[in-house]
Amino acid sequence: MDYLIDRALIITMDERGRVIREGAIYIEDGVIRAVGKRREVRKRYSTDNVIEAGKLIVLPGLISAHTHVAMSIMRGLASDREDVISRVYWPLEEALDEEIVKAGALLGGAEALLSGLTTVADHYFFMEKVAEAFKELGLRGVLGHTIMDLKGPWKGEEQ
Repeated sequence: MDYLIDRALIITMDERGRVIREGAIYIEDGVIRAVGKRREVRKRYSTDNVIEAGKLIVLPGLISAHTHVAMSIMRGLASDREDVISRVYWPLEEALDEEIVKAGALLGGAEALLSGLTTVADHYFFMEKVAEAFKELGLRGVLGHTIMDLKGPWKGEEQ
């Protein structure tokens, strides 16, 4: 499948820091094949799948360097309490299983993608299930299992 994003303001973030007004991006089979002024790109590439982006800005995907996407299911929970991590989250996390974590990772990962993130560095529990969720969503991740040496929910030599 091919697409042409047409008439966009493109912020390239390339080594020259180019900003292209009235730009176009040609994408074929999920690979960006051309980025440039629309008349130049349209001379070389043609498709019926055109996304008119005249009022839009196109920029590279964002990267978040510290996430716990599976915790999306706990958003706003007791955030007004003191010691919320040790008094609310840790007891709750002791009851988590891999399917709950995967569901949270699917939700949090989808929210990340909708916010423009394409890659996240994430650490949490049941990371194999988080990895499955990321693969299903097409979200890139640098993943690591959380290890705690304090009084957290998952600690000890097993971790």
